[in-house]
Amino acid sequence: MTLLFALSLSISGPVDVPMTFDGHVPVIEAKINGKGPFRFEVDTGFGGQVEVSPAIAQQLALPVVGEAQTGDPSGRAPKKVRVMKAESFDVDKVHFGAINVVEGGHSEADGIIGLNLFRSLLVTFDYPNSRFQVRSGALPASAMAYSAEHGVPTIEIDVAGQKFKVDLASEAVVVGRGMTADGPFEVLGAKLNGEVHVGTTTLTNPRIDFVSVFPHGNVGSRLLRKSVVTFDPQNQRLAISAP
Repeated sequence: MTLLFALSLSISGPVDVPMTFDGHVPVIEAKINGKGPFRFEVDTGFGGQVEVSPAIAQQLALPVVGEAQTGDPSGRAPKKVRVMKAESFDVDKVHFGAINVVEGGHSEADGIIGLNLFRSLLVTFDYPNSRFQVRSGALPASAMAYSAEHGVPTIEIDVAGQKFKVDLASEAVVVGRGMTADGPFEVLGAKLNGEVHVGTTTLTNPRIDFVSVFPHGNVGSRLLRKSVVTFDPQNQRLAISAP
């Protein structure tokens, strides 16, 4: 889902807050209209800015200002959702005023935050230390570039020295299930004979997961869990480094 609104933004200093996990998805705390804190997944695969659960929308009596169509990139089952107005949304020292949020229900947390919320800032996922950081600035032009199809960061990776072809060491089997705005899906996994290169990160003989409902692969936190990952959404740049 790509649904962006102009935001009133202020930041009084660098943000460095704890990051927990719901499964593999990072979770941080944020406040809405000064209430909370509430638990929000920070999902780089979410093309919008902020989604809140129906329970939180009702609890805060957020006024409805419109509706929007939402769905995942597969286009399996797009849905119409309510768009509501929040007077403020705060992630520690980052303050957003008069922000529109969409109502959803496929997160196990109180809502979802997408990278597009922080599009004029730097966002860092420090996986080894379980920290989430936001600060002003920009990554240098030498950083890895990415595109933003459907509002989601997309990069090229090297799999066993080839694109789109992999040498599997075992037959793919169901290793998990997930949920998007369009509904549930199965995750198939198999071991790869070879290396995967993402920037300067290399994995040897990793498990590769396949999700048939998505048109592209997904680089998840399981691959990046030993890395510090910084996004520059405004310039569409990415840095992956050791802690």
